[in-house]
Parts: sequence; C-alpha cells; structure tokens
Amino acid sequence: MKVSSLSSRKNADPVGIQELVHTKVSEPMPKIDCTKEIAEDIDYHMVSTVINSWDRKILNIPDWSRVVGDRFLRHIFRVDPKTIPIFGFPSETKWDDPSLSHDKNFIQKANKLIRAIDMAVVFLGPDLEPLKDELYRLGWQHTAMKALPSHWPIVGEALLSSLNDCMQGGFSDDERRGWVKIYNFMGFHMIRGLTAHYIEKGEAWRVDNSVKPPTKKVDKPVLAESIPIIAKEKEGNCPHRALICKQLRRSTPYQHMLQCNKRISAADVSFSVVSDVIASWQRIASTPNWEKTVGDLFLRYIFKIEPAAIELFGFPLDTDYTDPDLTANTKFLNKGVVLIKAIDAAVHLLGPDLYPLEEVLYDLGKRHVFMKAQPEFWPVVGEALFLVFEERLGDYFDEQIKDAWTIMYNFLGYHMIQGLVYQYNEIEKRR
Repeated sequence: MKVSSLSSRKNADPVGIQELVHTKVSEPMPKIDCTKEIAEDIDYHMVSTVINSWDRKILNIPDWSRVVGDRFLRHIFRVDPKTIPIFGFPSETKWDDPSLSHDKNFIQKANKLIRAIDMAVVFLGPDLEPLKDELYRLGWQHTAMKALPSHWPIVGEALLSSLNDCMQGGFSDDERRGWVKIYNFMGFHMIRGLTAHYIEKGEAWRVDNSVKPPTKKVDKPVLAESIPIIAKEKEGNCPHRALICKQLRRSTPYQHMLQCNKRISAADVSFSVVSDVIASWQRIASTPNWEKTVGDLFLRYIFKIEPAAIELFGFPLDTDYTDPDLTANTKFLNKGVVLIKAIDAAVHLLGPDLYPLEEVLYDLGKRHVFMKAQPEFWPVVGEALFLVFEERLGDYFDEQIKDAWTIMYNFLGYHMIQGLVYQYNEIEKRR
C-alpha cells in the first residue's frame, strides 16, 4: 500500500479502511515469539534498520499517528476479536467498521497505542541494557490492565501488519527481520515484569497454573521518606520565610496529588510514564505561538490559585489575574514564557535513564534560593500546570495522562526541593 494513497483519501474513509478490507494482509508475517531472551542476536544494523524504517516510512505519513494507530488497533481486533471488549468496545464490534475512524474513544486509544511504539523506538540505541529494566517495569504495570503473556503475540502480529500496510512498498526482508527481533526483545522483558507482578499479587494462575505464589513478597516501588524540614526561622522574619498565605490559597482538584514531599527516585518512574508525559507535552507544544499563549495561561492560573505569588513575580498584590491587558504586558508575557520554557526543558531531558536528571534537578533547586522560592510553591505551580492541561488537552488529559504527570511532577519537584532545602540550611549555618 502506497503512502501517497493514504494521504489522499476522502473524508468518508479517512484512513483507507475499505482498501484494507479488500487487500487484507499481503503476506504472512514472521512468527512473533516473546518467550526467549534474544538480546545477543540483535546487532546495530537491526536497531538502525528499525529506527530508519520508522523515521522515514512512518513518521513522514501525513497525520501518521491517526493513520497508523487506526490500522494498529483494527488489526488487534482482527487478529483476536476477544480483545475488543478489553479495549472497552461492544464485543459485536467489527474490526473493519469504517465508523470506528470517527469514534472519539477509538481514535484516542489507537493514538496512545501507536505513540507508545514511537517512544519505544525513540529509546532504541546501540546499548539495549538500560531498556531492559524499563520494559520490566512497564510489564509490571500491565497487570492493572489484566494483560496476559498471550496478548503479546496478538499485538506483535497486529503491529507488523499495520506497518506493512502503511510503509511505502511494505517491509523489506531486513526491516521485517529487525522489527520481529526488536519486538520479541521488548515483549520478553515486559512479560518478565508482568509475570513477576502477578506472582507477587498471588495471581500466578494468570500466567502459569503450575507456579505457586512466593512466601515472600517482591518489593514494589514505593514512595520513601518525606523531605527534610528547613531550618527553623529566627523570630519569624527569616528572608526565606514561607510566602504562601493559607488564607488566600485557593484549592483545586489536584491539590492533594502534587505535594512533592515524598521521595520518588528515577527507578519509580516507568517507561510508560515517560512516554505519556512526552506525548502529551508534544500536543501542548504543537500549536502556533504556544510558548506565549500557554505561558500566559500558566501564569494566570498561578496567580488565581495563590494570590501571594503575584508579588513574588514582581506585580502589585491587587493585580487581577483575569485582566486581559496582562497579555500586552511585556513583563508578564516574558515571565510566563520563562516558566513554560522551564517545563519544556525538563520534558526534553526525559529519557530511558533518569538517574542523571536527579542531580541536575538538585542543582537547579539550589539555584532557586536566589528567587526566594519555597517548597510550598511547587504544589501551586503543579496545580496551575494541570489546569493548563485541562484547558489545552481536553479529553486527552484522561486518568492515565494525569497519573503519568502526577508521578513525573512529584519526581521533578521532590529533587528540586531537596536542593532548595539544602541550600537554605547552608545559608542558615552561616548566620
């Protein structure tokens, strides 16, 4: 199937389902087998072949995530109709029903599926070792979806079929071989995590009836200790006293979620969390003039939630956060842009290995002393950010995306606050 034909369809059949129905799958795909570890069989040529085929043949398709995601989810339904109700659709739903392409729920789920593949490709490189732990953790989390090892061959076959449909000229032999090997590698380590979690939960029967639950539970990622307390202020007038006024602070639905006061290490942030955060942020950053418009909205929400922050940003306390004239205020606009660029920079630092980021965040937090920042301010900024997401992302900001950003924001905030607290205590020691 040619890419050119994918981009010139009539609105009635935006992703070419009628053509897919008639052509079906052009030839059998290689067998998917996620039961064996094959990392040693994957060489640099295979990895680069997969990356290049994705970048050149998939990402160049107009509206690629909708087109390929649609095919992907349809093929899952085709390969095993039992998956249809798992994705929240009536069991009688037909995989080749053209109306699915206009179903909001279907479009959203298909988009998430294919963007998860996109993130997996992004994380590929010459060294696959760091990816093993992330895949294990991602598989661990799939117990929440009642996933089974038997689902991986279904998804793998559907993925290969959808890529073969959408790639101009279909798969070459090298591409087919590379994708099968990479998928089997990823599936193997995800299934390891899935199996371990089911055993830990006493549900080994889901993966192997012969396996008995262990007597000792496997440790799960947990939130550790709270942040240290800043050195006590002297006579209540210490220059780094809290700037948050509890009488003025407005509550939001996210207040209890974004405290940033419990330790979250890089090990607690899964591959899927990083993937969801990056994908949702790309939506935010994809609109024209986004830094100014989103920065404006972001700063207004901060002022709305915490009026005391208005003075912190250098504006009179009686400034009305709803004032339309603020948009024309260069100072206001610049501060909003700086804020949103800081979030953008943090997102761009995300990757398969977050351990180096902990130190970067710690040092960044230390520098916030010069802005007289306080730990109490991080939840305010987080809540404002979530309100921005509500407004800009709409239905895409669902529970899964909220959960991902909750984990990520608390991770970022905790390590920055650690640096901030350390620096304030060092200042206190020198008094």
